[in-house]
Amino acid sequence: MRSFKGISGLLALTLSTFIASISFAEGPKTFSAFEKDFLTIDKISLTETSSTSPVAIPCYVNIKNCPTTTPQPKIDNPIGSIGNIIYIGEQLWKIVEAGKPSAHIVSNSVSALPKENPDWTQMSYWQGPLIKSYHLEAVNNLGFKVVSMDYKVMGYYGGKWKDKGQYLLNLTVITDNASVAWGYDLRATAELQDLVNTADENNPVPGCTLQMKWRIDSFFKHDEGSHSIFVKGDGTLRDL
Repeated sequence: MRSFKGISGLLALTLSTFIASISFAEGPKTFSAFEKDFLTIDKISLTETSSTSPVAIPCYVNIKNCPTTTPQPKIDNPIGSIGNIIYIGEQLWKIVEAGKPSAHIVSNSVSALPKENPDWTQMSYWQGPLIKSYHLEAVNNLGFKVVSMDYKVMGYYGGKWKDKGQYLLNLTVITDNASVAWGYDLRATAELQDLVNTADENNPVPGCTLQMKWRIDSFFKHDEGSHSIFVKGDGTLRDL
């Protein structure tokens, strides 16, 4: 259960009594006006908290300066392809389950690589990581923040194959902070959409949309929303 700073002792006692009454009561529960207001979302807000400027990483064939934690995308089950671009990775993955960050979130990403040789270690001029951070929160009818989540869109871009193209590597949406008040449930997913080539076939610049979807549930109300971000291989990241 999330603690709420600033609640008076009397109000905190009322809230504790409310929780106990639901947890241990037998039969149907009649909710008071206070209880209904506590379990009803009044507004949901999404704000951008930070973003990084492009930073060049001199990755060449020997990749000595490349991040050692960057995994090699699996190429046995591609998502799709457009011309000389092959999209590899996950098309849909869970970000938050039952109010907590998904245990598998760190392994989910998508890459747009040259179909001729989809091996990022043999490519050059990778840049990044590009990172853009957001904060989502929900406030109930009593003015209490009952849902909070921070998430990031991040990945590497600008990779070239034979000095051509600007490809994407391990583009993902992750969260390391999600919290909900008692009586609420938060679930969130990321989905890859709209695979395109934004340049010509001989010098491709892949682009795609990542859509973050969330849903918030309580005893009295279901709320849901989404946030779409378009990312290009040249490092462009635009909210839609």
